[in-house]
Amino acid sequence: MKLEWIILAEGIGQDAKGATTAIGLNQNILATPSLPATTKRAVIAHLMADQGAMNPGDRVTVRFTVTSPSGHVIAAQTAQATIGQIAWPDLPVYWDLPVELLLTFSEYGTHKFEVSVQTANGQEAEERIDFYVVVPPESFPAVHQSSLPVATS
Repeated sequence: MKLEWIILAEGIGQDAKGATTAIGLNQNILATPSLPATTKRAVIAHLMADQGAMNPGDRVTVRFTVTSPSGHVIAAQTAQATIGQIAWPDLPVYWDLPVELLLTFSEYGTHKFEVSVQTANGQEAEERIDFYVVVPPESFPAVHQSSLPVATS
């Protein structure tokens, strides 16, 4: 089993077939003039298992963790999933594991979004992506109600 990639997004959607859509890809910078700052982020982990490595009924445990620059875990979620029917047993198995997290950041700096997956037989895969909480530069465009164009007739 291999964790091929993880991405950050502002949100996710899933259709009736289970297809995942990422909204606002690679949103890994939060520019905020003050702390604490609360926001939502979605993490999608894309896993791959070689042909025959996973079977229907096998269980995996997935853990999503967000760690602050000082090393404190500010959010964590653990879930278990059971492998269902494998449509094409002669091919590698691919699947996406999405989660949305409501986060409150109280430190500026580099935060770590980590995903780890473990199978029942002990195989493990981990991946990490950095997330930056920064003070916006003075030239950062601020949108205020008074700066929006007003239609006149």
